Amino acid sequence: MCRISATGESAGVISSRALVLASTALSGLIFPSVASAQNISSSGTTDFTLTNVGTISGGPRTIDVTTSGGNIDINVATVNINNNPMNNPSNVLGAGIAATNSGPGTIVVRAVTVTATGSGGSNAIDARATTGTITVNATGVVNASGNNTDRGINALSGGGNININANEVNGQTRGISTGSNGGTFFSTGTTTIMSGTTTANGTGTINAIVGQGARVVINSGTTSNTNVAGNQGTAIFANAGSGGVLINAGTTTALGQNQAALQVFSNGVVDVTSGTTRTTQNSDGLSIQSGTDIVVRSTAISNEGTNGGFGLVLGGNRGGGGFNGGPIGFGFPSAPVTGGSSTPAARFGPAFFSTPNGAGTTSITTNNITTTGDNARGVYVAPIGTGVINGSSSISNTGLLQTSGQNAHGIEFGGSGGALTVNNSGTITTTGASAFGINVLNQAGTVAIDNSSRITTSGVAPRGVSVVSTTGNITINAGTTTAAAATGVFAQTGGLATVSAIVANGGGNGNSGVSATGGTGVNLTIGSASSNGTSVTDPNTNIVTRADAVFAAATTGAINAAIGSANATGASADAVRLLANGTGGAVSATITGTLTSISGSGISA
Repeated sequence: MCRISATGESAGVISSRALVLASTALSGLIFPSVASAQNISSSGTTDFTLTNVGTISGGPRTIDVTTSGGNIDINVATVNINNNPMNNPSNVLGAGIAATNSGPGTIVVRAVTVTATGSGGSNAIDARATTGTITVNATGVVNASGNNTDRGINALSGGGNININANEVNGQTRGISTGSNGGTFFSTGTTTIMSGTTTANGTGTINAIVGQGARVVINSGTTSNTNVAGNQGTAIFANAGSGGVLINAGTTTALGQNQAALQVFSNGVVDVTSGTTRTTQNSDGLSIQSGTDIVVRSTAISNEGTNGGFGLVLGGNRGGGGFNGGPIGFGFPSAPVTGGSSTPAARFGPAFFSTPNGAGTTSITTNNITTTGDNARGVYVAPIGTGVINGSSSISNTGLLQTSGQNAHGIEFGGSGGALTVNNSGTITTTGASAFGINVLNQAGTVAIDNSSRITTSGVAPRGVSVVSTTGNITINAGTTTAAAATGVFAQTGGLATVSAIVANGGGNGNSGVSATGGTGVNLTIGSASSNGTSVTDPNTNIVTRADAVFAAATTGAINAAIGSANATGASADAVRLLANGTGGAVSATITGTLTSISGSGISA
């Protein structure tokens, strides 16, 4: 065993010499050698212990310990390293504290302050083990800022546990980084990172925290990629095997291009709780790229960029962090997502984007969402690649969801073979052209939409609620829905269409308050409906799109309608028009209020 205990400057031994400890047959001896730095170096086969409450300064590797048979225990107060061409002509990797255990033993590093400077690349703390546990406890400040490749804390394991507890860590390419040292790293062991403040300040691909292992647990306070010149990095990156990922993040910021504030890849469960997330440019807030059962809770997401950033992503083949992108859509048994406020990038980026290919269930709950760019949807769920969504999906908006760009739908669902439920108890408002309040496309499963509040669209051609299904039954409770220049409520399915509304208003030529087409029948319960446009004939197909206040057509089956009042003010538009065209095509209508048509019929059947 080699043991050093000192209390003074430079380990309290020789102020101008290096301490070289050879843990051989003379391992208990100290051999001083002339050097300009006060380095401590040991290479042996037994335990190594170092305790120092003073300051140790050196370079390019101030404390450099290797063992192949014992444990390493380093407990120091202040360590300084300067790595430059003068003291490192061979350009070896610099380190303030370097601990390497090539045997089965453990590594424990306790330090208050570690500072790495100089133009050469360095890790302030560097720990590498084979199968033993790595423990790093840094109670002060760990800083590596001399070279763009510098890392604050770097821990590599071949399959053992990694435990890092750090108060403040600053690096250039990475603040805190964990990774594989060969062996069974991604199948055994747990990586746990507890951090107060962690930053990556360099240029290029930077990561404030990288947590990797068979299981990854991260509990972070403030985590930041601070340089606007950063590119394709992540503030927090987690990559786990079947043990899964558990993250509780406070404030997470990723400045720069093509980044993510938090990104996860996992072969197991994913459980993420995120406080405030901020990104700039075409960067994502939270990006979950793979996993089995997924739970995400987000308080606030903000993207201050001008192009392409997403708020929260499940799947979507979104890369970042210097690592490959995720699969082209991935399946998971379940994915409940709870989101607070979200403000994504100005263009293209939805606040919430999910690609749940497979038979798993997806549940998204949102609060306040604001998007300002074209195609920047509030919530967007769709299959990707050749995938198909066969599981059930649930989307719930509880706050103010507002968009202002073209094609920036409030909620859009892009097609599924499973059941879909959409609940809106907040307010959905869109002002851009063709920006629907709720838009459901190519749905084969059942659809249930419940709006207990208000949906309003005021741009050109955006429907309030629109559901197009191939075979599934549709049930829409539209509440109060108003479209200034489109159909208020639109339902089209090969199955049964059931539509109810307190108020449904449509505007513009060829648009209705309510338009429902069912392959096997239509059921309507409408309080009041209105339209103000005229019918439109397509010059190429001669298909007429009517502007009736209430329009319903059944390919087969009956139409049952209970209507309070309906008002159509456009030319040739009926207040109510009900067409049952096929087998069983009876029409039953109950009118309790007033039907008004300027130049059409009050009711036509």
